[in-house]
Amino acid sequence: MFDNICKLVNLYYPCESTSFWIYLFELIFEKKSVEEYNWIPENPQLELFIKINVENYDSTIDKVHFYKALEKEDSEWSSFSSYSMTKIFNLGHNNLLKKKLLIEIYNYQNHYNFWNNMLLSSDDWNLYLQYPKIKSAIICKENISILLKEIAKLYSYKNYYGNICTTDTFDYLNFSRDKISKKVLLILYLLKENYINNYSEEINDLIERCKILIKYEKSYPTDDNYKYMCNVLRRDEEIFNWLSRLIS
Repeated sequence: MFDNICKLVNLYYPCESTSFWIYLFELIFEKKSVEEYNWIPENPQLELFIKINVENYDSTIDKVHFYKALEKEDSEWSSFSSYSMTKIFNLGHNNLLKKKLLIEIYNYQNHYNFWNNMLLSSDDWNLYLQYPKIKSAIICKENISILLKEIAKLYSYKNYYGNICTTDTFDYLNFSRDKISKKVLLILYLLKENYINNYSEEINDLIERCKILIKYEKSYPTDDNYKYMCNVLRRDEEIFNWLSRLIS
């Protein structure tokens, strides 16, 4: 019931009414013994909203409960849907609280995909790399491997007849969807900024596919699929220019 009220008043989206609710929650949680601490965790979306917007709220998230809620709403290729926890995180008001949350929910078994989705839901995700704890979490070997494994799903596609086919670039139908395209851009950003020093076979494969894609767009300027995918890379012009310079 309360979750429906939150949606009706547009609680999770930045506006004047949201500011009122945040102010109200700040007043409620001035005291550490209020009963609201008992029922807020029952609603993962609301708890997340409060964690990243309300400075007076002082309670540790139950990671098991939190990640189960993320897993329940997650779908492989979808973008970040309305009222999803990733969308709520994206629209959060307080970057410092968002940083604290990312650090708090890190270091949990099998967390990597959902943690990355949370991080990458923000349009300014690269700013989080300024924080040493978050940067070390992003560039650790295990996380990079998980990201590359997810990206590798784009290396094949299902054709009109339902057959699985390989491609030397990417599955254009899914390449632009946020949950996967931002992972591609993150890896490329880490490479461009030299956060990743050891180039594995998987990383070299990703770079080569991007280079081929850029070459194809130049060779076949009327092909909308190549232009469509290159526009994903152009979301970050510095990344696109860096890739272009790698083409001999």
